[in-house]
Amino acid sequence: LSTFLSRRREAHASRLARGGAWRAEVQVAVRLAVDCGKAMRDCLQKKVVWKDDSSIDPVTATDKENEQRVIAGLRAAFPTHEIIGEES
Repeated sequence: LSTFLSRRREAHASRLARGGAWRAEVQVAVRLAVDCGKAMRDCLQKKVVWKDDSSIDPVTATDKENEQRVIAGLRAAFPTHEIIGEES
């Protein structure tokens, strides 16, 4: 079973690399990840706002902006998909 799963993962990765069935999704995901990464680098010195006083889960304005960036990018690329976000 382990060998089968390993071969299946390798085949899947190979199809993605060649532009298989998920080519559009991979291209959109990479573009959005790069865009969000740039935004995160730009905000390194910004203040962190906690969700509430007892929370251990910080959320920055950049977190919210990146979520909106991803949602907008996914809606533009895949208008029929439903999207669920963590910060919204």
